[in-house]
Amino acid sequence: ERLLDAMLLASVVPCAYAILQRANLDFFFVANRDLVRPNGTLGNPIFMAAYLALLIPLAMARAWLARAYRAQCMLWAGLAALQLGTLLLTQTRGPLLALAGGLVLLCACLAAHARARRLFMAGVIAFAGLLVFLGAINVVPAAARWAGEMPVLARMVFSLDSSAAASTALASRSAATRLGIWEAGSATFAAAPWTNKLIGYGPESAHVHYFPHMPASVMRTEGHWESNSFDRLHADAFDIGLNFGLLGWLAYLLFFGSTIYAAARALFGLRGAGPCWLFAACTFWCGVLAAAVASTSGLGQAAVPAFALGLGGGCLLFMLVCAWRLSRSAQVLSEGLALNHWVLLVALVSAQIAFWMDAQINIPVLTTRLLSFAIGALILVVAAHRTIVEPAAAPSTQAQPPVPAKPSTRWEGLAWVCAFALTAAGSSFLAPAYDQAASGGWERNLLLRLTPMAAMLIASSYGAWALMPRGDAGRLSVPQGALYRWLLVALPLPVIYASLHFFLAVDLGPGVDWLVLDRLTLISSVGAVFVIAMCLVHSVAQGTATALFPPQSTTLAARRWAAAIAGLACIGAGCAAWVAIVADVSSTAATWVERKGKPDMVEPLMRKAVQWQPHERQYRRQLMHLPLAQAVVHIRESRGAPAAFPAISRDLSVAEVRARENMQLWPHDPWFVFALANVLQFRSLQVLRPNDPDGGARAALEARAHFARAHQMLPAQPFFVRN
Repeated sequence: ERLLDAMLLASVVPCAYAILQRANLDFFFVANRDLVRPNGTLGNPIFMAAYLALLIPLAMARAWLARAYRAQCMLWAGLAALQLGTLLLTQTRGPLLALAGGLVLLCACLAAHARARRLFMAGVIAFAGLLVFLGAINVVPAAARWAGEMPVLARMVFSLDSSAAASTALASRSAATRLGIWEAGSATFAAAPWTNKLIGYGPESAHVHYFPHMPASVMRTEGHWESNSFDRLHADAFDIGLNFGLLGWLAYLLFFGSTIYAAARALFGLRGAGPCWLFAACTFWCGVLAAAVASTSGLGQAAVPAFALGLGGGCLLFMLVCAWRLSRSAQVLSEGLALNHWVLLVALVSAQIAFWMDAQINIPVLTTRLLSFAIGALILVVAAHRTIVEPAAAPSTQAQPPVPAKPSTRWEGLAWVCAFALTAAGSSFLAPAYDQAASGGWERNLLLRLTPMAAMLIASSYGAWALMPRGDAGRLSVPQGALYRWLLVALPLPVIYASLHFFLAVDLGPGVDWLVLDRLTLISSVGAVFVIAMCLVHSVAQGTATALFPPQSTTLAARRWAAAIAGLACIGAGCAAWVAIVADVSSTAATWVERKGKPDMVEPLMRKAVQWQPHERQYRRQLMHLPLAQAVVHIRESRGAPAAFPAISRDLSVAEVRARENMQLWPHDPWFVFALANVLQFRSLQVLRPNDPDGGARAALEARAHFARAHQMLPAQPFFVRN
């Protein structure tokens, strides 16, 4: 519960920031951002909505559990309302519909627990009515016209009519794009060798095999620029299946199904092998039915995502049937599972099903993927709780003195919750105060940055007050000294983090040097290091290691091995993150100094980025484009004069060598083949032919061959066709 409190409180920051964006008060300029659809701190409205869809069921469950305490109930209910309102502002279809399925499960299980069968049926009927309503606004012309003018409903209408509302056209274009890339995914899997069908092409490697099968309709709807790389298929089943094969996808499906069934066993007291086989049959045949419906309705390219959606629907159906049986029986909840754990488990399952349904038509990012695995782990922990309840002590005939009740440390633990949340909030306002990029000067920017921080302070302060222990008369009963300990934890840690940030902050000014880059790298990583350090300090202070590994359950050697493995994992992740940050800061600084007119520093900075991450496509592409851009400038200025040809030839030779290295590293990527052909095309320009006739002719022939090869690899790309 303490972990979930931290997750829920920390969501105040991205929600407040998203509301600022919707009010057109964003203090960061982001190119091509939809002004009516905020993306919060996750960079995309879809990612933001998926993140909130995972947290809303948990916030609602916390509010339901605290309904007897007005202050606590208002805290979690208000937070759930803030998350839901922000989700509606993003105007995303997939997470919103997936959340509806998760919430109907949450409401149905709570109604079943209360034996309120009418409320149970009302929730199910309301969900069915929502599905009928969505079908009506897409089938009935009058309803489609009405919904096309509504802010959120317009994105639920799919019509390619030119007179439709702008948002309706965007929704239709998005659906058409998904159908096109799903067609490419099916063709890629069908053309893959059996080895790759079983074990995949490798992590983050399958997308180079999508290109030959990408239909032209995707280029027409989304554009044909290189930035539209189409390296994701907007369907988790396709992406996991092609990167890790059928075996990897089955393992992922087994993990997901195991968490859901483990929760069902704990929630409804299922026993024996019969329910397990029934669960497997229900999910499998629901998936087959969904795929059959998609195929028979003329949407064969959507059969695989439909099958995965059917699997999630089968899990939802199985849970609803079990909840209905519970509402009709008089049995007591399974032994060893307290009410708060029962409700918490229902909320976790609802969030997990919402993630699964959304991931089949959208792209899970690292944030939502980690949250889904964390929720799956919490489901297994809570579901197994009844097996680790300490057995009751044997009755004793001797009179025992009364044991005084130990003060609850839950409220004191909230200090760490607030400290974590406030540290997360620090990133929303700790950008350099002397940033003059936005209009209004740094005073306005700093004020806007403080808005999410103020929201975080209000929420955490109210949460601390609401969760204070109270006596029978409702008066606060905080243990002596607990308030001071709370203040010593909750307030100084964010202040220390802010001090570190401002100490490392750099005024870039007119130039940049290597010392500045090192400080920028430090300031980019201090947040993660600080949070990990807080975790370690909290673990030592609260004796978490002893609580997790009691002496009677494991040996000292096992605990040391576990600690060593965890420490090595943290060190490895930290080193990988440090390498990525150094390379990213160098690449970003290279772009910045290039705009500032300092070309002498661009090359060393890009070389440093490639040195730290030699297999990053973007860095390699930037490094190759540098000499090519210099050659283009010399060609334009000299108009092919013989005196300038040695410098032009030298730059083109460097660009050619780098382009060939890139093509050797990624032979299946048509854009790197195209890049080499592009360099050779410049070498064969008519204006340069008199300086090197034979070399220009050879370059022209090779460029033509590479253009033809790139066209074969991605036939729908008009750039390649034109060349």
